[in-house]
Amino acid sequence: MRHVEGHDAEFELHAEVQILEPNVERENLTVVYTPDELTVKIKKRESAGMVEYTVIHGDLYEEVDVDGCRVVVKADKVLIKLKKKERKIEWNKLLDESK
Repeated sequence: MRHVEGHDAEFELHAEVQILEPNVERENLTVVYTPDELTVKIKKRESAGMVEYTVIHGDLYEEVDVDGCRVVVKADKVLIKLKKKERKIEWNKLLDESK
């Protein structure tokens, strides 16, 4: 799996996650978000067959508006846009390890 990046400038409406994995097919991608949790899994063909990797799993730094979140699959990466529930909160990181 490739590097996973998260970025969020102060007072942005969305937190954006980039998974730098090329050629991900939509049917091999599972993204599940709840107001306070994110799970991303990608299936890849390996020598032993299809293998599913959990790329992200954990409690989000702050809550999101699930209806405003979306996933965009591009040739070179997967973009996950998480709509913040409260725009005024600055996210310093994607996941909250204290939970």
